[in-house]
Amino acid sequence: MAKKPKKEKTPKPSKPWDDPPTKANGDDSPVPLFQAVGYALTCWERLDEALASLFNELVQSRQGEALAAYGIVSSSASRSSMILVAIAYLFPSGTPLRNQIESTLSEIGHLAGKRNNIAHGVVSSVHATMTHPGGQKKSTGHYLIPAHYLTRKALSPDEITLLLQQDPATSSPIMQKYAYTADQIRDFAEHFNAYRHRVLDLQDDAIQQIASRWPLPALREQELLRQIEDLQTKLSAQSQESPPESSQE
Repeated sequence: MAKKPKKEKTPKPSKPWDDPPTKANGDDSPVPLFQAVGYALTCWERLDEALASLFNELVQSRQGEALAAYGIVSSSASRSSMILVAIAYLFPSGTPLRNQIESTLSEIGHLAGKRNNIAHGVVSSVHATMTHPGGQKKSTGHYLIPAHYLTRKALSPDEITLLLQQDPATSSPIMQKYAYTADQIRDFAEHFNAYRHRVLDLQDDAIQQIASRWPLPALREQELLRQIEDLQTKLSAQSQESPPESSQE
């Protein structure tokens, strides 16, 4: 009986927050990298503005206390937690809009790591060579890479060993967890823009669904503000216990 041919594994589609493979050649000049970094960080701030706008529409505080509390929280993850408190108060668990907002915030949380890579990376001229059993690989040009003191962004010995065992045609001699070119940074920026538009669309949907509920009765508004203040106090206490890492800005 003839054996059935093995099915080829379908590669998993890449996600917006996946790091792209390191290109063999970086940019000829550092200038495009500086421009791309500025563009990407501006796009991220516009996304943050959209999230703040969503929070404001969800809470609709008469005196603006809730938005003021949101604005003084420095961590992106903590601000997302405040939005989660608001939607949990307004929409029952399992409702489509609540699910969409929660999943979008989760995905933005993954993207925040790429924003941090871009914000804390260093534009560098790289000339790296690595010898494999099957040959030699070089990478030259300008890249955005982690600062040298960020050892957690360098490859571990096990990762380097694995890299040396790979085909030289598909590996990079740059011993860092990321090395972006200007085009790759701009790709991340466009993902930031896409999520900003998604957040604004969710905001429009939320406005339509809660329009009949506003203004909130004073007691309900006070309860929502109390929950947000309690969360802010908890987050503040946590930040004092363990100093925040720069990568979590």
